[in-house]
Amino acid sequence: MQSFNRIHLRGTVGSVDCSNIQGHCRVLFSLVTNYAYSSPVGDAMIDITWFNVLLRLKPGDERIQQIQKGSIVEVEGRVRMLKVVSEDGEHKDYQVVAKSFKVLSEESIAPESTGGEALASLRSQ
Repeated sequence: MQSFNRIHLRGTVGSVDCSNIQGHCRVLFSLVTNYAYSSPVGDAMIDITWFNVLLRLKPGDERIQQIQKGSIVEVEGRVRMLKVVSEDGEHKDYQVVAKSFKVLSEESIAPESTGGEALASLRSQ
């Protein structure tokens, strides 16, 4: 039986770390997504989720320069679990390994796809 492990995200880049390993550029960045909805009593709500993303690119790829804090990106890939050992003991961490990646412009994103309307209504309250 073939397993299915795929995730598709659109969000805003947080921190970025780029390093060259074995002829490839390894980019680790955080990605924040939000989901806007109304609670049962009609309040505007926003769920915010942070993801850790691993992206491997060839050196000289123009997109490396576009991955900056605040960039809006779309990522598709798979989720993998990592065992992390720290002073507090061992725990599981999850990482998105990107298969495809696209930097989006502000103009290409509809306000409803980023929760813009919900954010605007929260700010006005």
